[in-house]
Amino acid sequence: LVSGAKFAVDPTTGVLSVGDDLNREQRSRYVLNVSATDGGRTARRGFVEVIVGIVDVNDNAPTFDALSYAADIPEDIDVGSFVVDADASDLDSGVNSELRFDLIGGGDANSFVVNASSGEIRTRVAFDRETKAEYVFTIRVTD
Repeated sequence: LVSGAKFAVDPTTGVLSVGDDLNREQRSRYVLNVSATDGGRTARRGFVEVIVGIVDVNDNAPTFDALSYAADIPEDIDVGSFVVDADASDLDSGVNSELRFDLIGGGDANSFVVNASSGEIRTRVAFDRETKAEYVFTIRVTD
């Protein structure tokens, strides 16, 4: 096995093995050209193309597209009105990249509702600026 080589073939058994770390986010497919030579007096050689697909594992945490989100809303905004989209992404693929959003910490978070799959924040209650002018809460995204 060559140092740093991704794959190796045992010269006796023909078993293909992984020789180095694989990362689907860097490369999702390898095409290998493998040859075999017989032990005859006049050696014969055969070739085969081996395609190795790399299956994703959940090795990346989702990240928000911004460090924080802010919105100004009128105090007479209707309950259920749109406030802001909390956008996030995940480098994984398939089910490993499906995001789930929720509001944590109670308190101010109870005045809002988040769409669990899209991150869209909407009002849950009526607001009165003279009673409370600013709301701060935490949005969590998991995969």
